[in-house]
Amino acid sequence: MKALLRLWKQRQEDAGVVDEFTSGEYVHSSALAPPSSRVEDERLAEESDLQRTLPSYSPLPASGHFIRLLDIQPGPRGTFLQCNLRVASLSSQPSYKALSYAWVDETVNASSRKDLPIICDQNVILVSRNLHAALEVFRPIKSILTLWVDFLCINQQDTEERTQQVGIMRDIYLNCEEVLIWLGPNVGGDFLGVNDETADSAVVTWHNDSRDEDMMCWYTNCFNEYESHGEHTMPLLWARDIFGAFAVLRRLAEGSSLDHCRFYRSSITSSKQLSWSSLVQKGIWAIVDASWWQRTWVIQETVLPRKATVYLGLMSALWAMFASAAATYVQQLATADLKGLSQGLDNGGDPLLLLAKSVLDLEFVRASRTEGTQLPMLSMLRRFRVKRSSDPRDKVFALLGLASEQVQQSMKPDYSLTVLQVMRMTTIAVLVESRGLDPLAGRVLGPTASPSWVTNWHEFPAGNERERLDCLRLYNASGGDQSGIMIRLHGPFLQLQGCVVSKIGRVGVRAPDGGFERLRNFVGKWQDMLSHSLVLPVREKSFESFWKTITADTLYVESSRRPSTSLLAQESRYLRTSSCPNVDVSAAAQAWKSDDTATRHRKTTFGPAGLLKAYVPPEELTALINGFHYAVNTASGGRRFFVTQNGLMGIGPARLDQGDEVHIVLGSRVPLILRRRRFPRGCAQDAQFGGSEGVQSSIGACNKLHYKTYALVGDAYVHGVMDGEFSSGLKESQKIYIH
Repeated sequence: MKALLRLWKQRQEDAGVVDEFTSGEYVHSSALAPPSSRVEDERLAEESDLQRTLPSYSPLPASGHFIRLLDIQPGPRGTFLQCNLRVASLSSQPSYKALSYAWVDETVNASSRKDLPIICDQNVILVSRNLHAALEVFRPIKSILTLWVDFLCINQQDTEERTQQVGIMRDIYLNCEEVLIWLGPNVGGDFLGVNDETADSAVVTWHNDSRDEDMMCWYTNCFNEYESHGEHTMPLLWARDIFGAFAVLRRLAEGSSLDHCRFYRSSITSSKQLSWSSLVQKGIWAIVDASWWQRTWVIQETVLPRKATVYLGLMSALWAMFASAAATYVQQLATADLKGLSQGLDNGGDPLLLLAKSVLDLEFVRASRTEGTQLPMLSMLRRFRVKRSSDPRDKVFALLGLASEQVQQSMKPDYSLTVLQVMRMTTIAVLVESRGLDPLAGRVLGPTASPSWVTNWHEFPAGNERERLDCLRLYNASGGDQSGIMIRLHGPFLQLQGCVVSKIGRVGVRAPDGGFERLRNFVGKWQDMLSHSLVLPVREKSFESFWKTITADTLYVESSRRPSTSLLAQESRYLRTSSCPNVDVSAAAQAWKSDDTATRHRKTTFGPAGLLKAYVPPEELTALINGFHYAVNTASGGRRFFVTQNGLMGIGPARLDQGDEVHIVLGSRVPLILRRRRFPRGCAQDAQFGGSEGVQSSIGACNKLHYKTYALVGDAYVHGVMDGEFSSGLKESQKIYIH
């Protein structure tokens, strides 16, 4: 143990940060540069009195796929960074690696984000601290490293060049040897384990194979030695165990259960185990909290290259290790005690689960490419709507490199367009590609905007929207084939065909977006509203219909019980209850509703995330409760329960209100909630798109005043109309104008 502490202190002293580890401050150059170098860099930045200066760019050749590459000159660690830009053609297959990083590290205080200088083509320029730290870590001691770095290799001040380079971003990442995923630098107090001091790099590397076993054995022995010593053992001096966090991922990647991982989350038996495990969890949070995960551009940057490696300062691992660990952890959660876990995780969340979701979202796109499946643009937009971009238009442009040829031909990156123009163009493009009305489901601009049917992909989705919308494939409210529907566009209007089911009579309170107990309490309020409903037909209905309504008539099915083992098929996590003949929905609901909190509290112990379970209910019962809870959370989280004037029960968007109308619309798998507009509106342009070929064509001007128009509120589940029960009414359907 003393040798371990000496090693940690030595690495901190080498970085010049041994006295500041408790503050969690930013360590310049990823804990590599000595103090004198850091001071010199910051002094030069101040004395230069520079803004964020860019290199002197010469225009790229007009024809051909030309890019700039950055050659990082070798040098001792801590010395001034020097580099050169050169022009290369992708057709000549140049050798380079691509850097994927966040321009701004939002985990660092704004006061600590001062730009730092590098020398590029003999000019002193300023780059962000996050980029500077990455370049310092990747710079070799003996050889030149060639990188493609968007901030330096694209003239960010030239809109035309920026548009052109974004248009070939797909080719840039497809042709790179490897993408270096930079999560961010280390901070003082990070425990980084051991490394080969004779290597050309100080980075500790996890290979995701047998080469990792020596490191795992060394780390496990360190933990065992610490735990076995008496009460007077020296305290752990580091603030975050980064090495331990990667060790946890390595164990998961090989398929091991965390129940057998004593240095993290297994049943806590001593205060020492708790102390160690808490620092490992802080290390996992360091990975999860990295700004990189929030960027929209990282999607194609991770998916397209042949090889990807993740770096958190001096710690690195293959992306494949992250992917395997994420898949294992999600599978293990299927039979975990959700309620026992949630008691301690509701406030901060489970960092491993958050990491697993982020990784598997990216891995799903990678797997689809491997299996030769082209993901629809709509699917990718929904999957990654939670990502961020400084320019709202990039929420769309960043995905075009992964889109179908049809979408790429209809849309090009164009930074001269407004945000609303880009979003409207995107909505039309996905309507054409989907050949149906699926794009109208989910969070749209809504009644307060015009046109209400456009989706602003820069806005975050509501609740568990993505998983909920993945279940649309299970329904067919309008009956028949959903593809090949012709849609007419009248300027701001969409002309559709449909019929009214009923108006909304009563509306319940909005449910929370998660939390076992909170969700169960709100469902109880809905049930009370239903019990006191003045609508006689509803009172006479079985409460089984209520349970099916709040779950959208679905159940979550753990991966081992799904029909296929491919990653793409595993995304089908929910099945209609009719496809689960061995599950009694009412029994599942009662088990979920009556799960005893007090009993669970008496059978739990403290762990690094709060309360951890020491008691596990029978596996089948746990899976049943979990399956029902997941279904309720997905279908009803963040939404509202309602009863129509003719006694139908449903779940709809949070902004629905009494008097809104439920419509069955030709081409829509689910009912749509529409709200009458007060005033007539006219239109001039006219176009038609859709059909079996997904074509778009102009058919002249409309020049009419439309009196009966609607705003789109959102989509809904309405029990009893989801399988074409009202399709006969579509034979006498009327035109619906939505704007």
